[in-house]
Amino acid sequence: MKIKETLLKDRSKETCAEIVAYIGTDKGKLSEFMEAMLSSDYELSQKASWVLQFITDSRPELLDLYQQDLLEKIKQEGNHDAVLRAIMRHWGEYGFPESIEGEVYDLGFKYLEGNYAIAIKAHAMSACLRLVKKYPELATEFYLLMQEVVLKYGESSAGIKSRGIKIIKELEKFKGNL
Repeated sequence: MKIKETLLKDRSKETCAEIVAYIGTDKGKLSEFMEAMLSSDYELSQKASWVLQFITDSRPELLDLYQQDLLEKIKQEGNHDAVLRAIMRHWGEYGFPESIEGEVYDLGFKYLEGNYAIAIKAHAMSACLRLVKKYPELATEFYLLMQEVVLKYGESSAGIKSRGIKIIKELEKFKGNL
């Protein structure tokens, strides 16, 4: 299978599952996939981001060697929302190394404060919360931001409202830091 060609010709759940099965734990095949994911080709990286979600759900540890690369990709201008969503989802659900946690936190704030898709915001909430749990001194600023986000987007998005309220309740456990 040629991953790049497969991604560009067909976009389906079945194709995503086939690519993940093809990659397995083979580092060479994973490297081939990551070339597509990290590509400057807008359409290719967009389509690869859906496969990234499948990898995140099945074998997130495979991405451990690519955390810095994912950070560099997400920081690039002009990414499709799917790329931002897939990377933030991975970090929100499975974490990230200490070496990039400050930049992930800053990106999370950027996505929560800015005009980004609701799904990106939702995953940014989870990624930021991971750091607040590790560094409780961040609780106050994150708590204030979460209140703003829920007020601003809660009426138009049930997902933001639901996740936001859960995170605010979680943050209230850090009362000494609020």
